[in-house]
Amino acid sequence: MLQRPLGVEKDGATLLREVLLNEENAVVVDLGLKDIVRPGAKRGVKVSFELRMRKRELSNTERQILDLIRVHAPDADVVTVIEFKQEKENLGIKSENVPDALIIAKEGHLGRVVGKGGERIKAIEGESNLRVRTVEMNLNFKEWIRALHPVGWIGKHIVDVDFAGPRANGHS
Repeated sequence: MLQRPLGVEKDGATLLREVLLNEENAVVVDLGLKDIVRPGAKRGVKVSFELRMRKRELSNTERQILDLIRVHAPDADVVTVIEFKQEKENLGIKSENVPDALIIAKEGHLGRVVGKGGERIKAIEGESNLRVRTVEMNLNFKEWIRALHPVGWIGKHIVDVDFAGPRANGHS
């Protein structure tokens, strides 16, 4: 298994993979989450993914949202906040059904962020002037797509979500 170390742009494993991709007699197989069969290994991937998300640098807006969460939902464990309002504008997405930010809560803490009647998330949205959605930190990326997609019924059409290497299926 070749894996790039955190914070390294080009490492030996990545370079070796690129060389092998160009070899006529070599085959590169990218494995995804669905290829992990041991529960302990899946937990390890989840913990590693969560740690990377917790360590990511937050923008000013993301820090503001996180501060509002601490005020309105002090008992919630939030992994990170991802704001993409500028990306929406750049892509010409004007739909109110697409949030401006995604709050990723630790598994089991989603309700704490939202509140019993949604009062916590409504307060966060009201004070930030942003449209916000929340998902749990898990490896079910189908839920993440549903939270971000402008069409609510998209979940019915998503069969499987996984990730693999940087050029899986020939795409970069």
